[in-house]
Amino acid sequence: ALPVAAGLYGEELRDLLRGGTSLYWLTHYVSANPRRPSENPQRRSIDLLIINTVIPFLYAYGKHKGEERLTERAGNLLEQLKPENNYIIRLWKECGLQAAHAGDSQALIQLKKSYCDTKKCLFCRIGYEYFKKKEG
Repeated sequence: ALPVAAGLYGEELRDLLRGGTSLYWLTHYVSANPRRPSENPQRRSIDLLIINTVIPFLYAYGKHKGEERLTERAGNLLEQLKPENNYIIRLWKECGLQAAHAGDSQALIQLKKSYCDTKKCLFCRIGYEYFKKKEG
């Protein structure tokens, strides 16, 4: 299935992941308690699924098989998707760094985990420049 997904673009990949459920669960959160019908997972939820599962597996599979086109496809998919909108990305935006696409948001999340969370600010180019400006 992964090689098939490697050739899909945007909406085709989202359609593959959309899935569905029975009519009963479209109108119930908990059995016997009806609610307003909802749609399948929202587009952003599906995009998060693509960002956090499909793309890493596609990249790893491409590396494992030695197929550069698959690793490139994973990178291209990240560049096609909108950046994530979460607490970490909003913090970076407040600092003046705006993610242009999902690849950027993944990089900013990794920077926070690797440098900010471990208090290694001076080892991070962004942190280093920030403190350099503060001194000057």
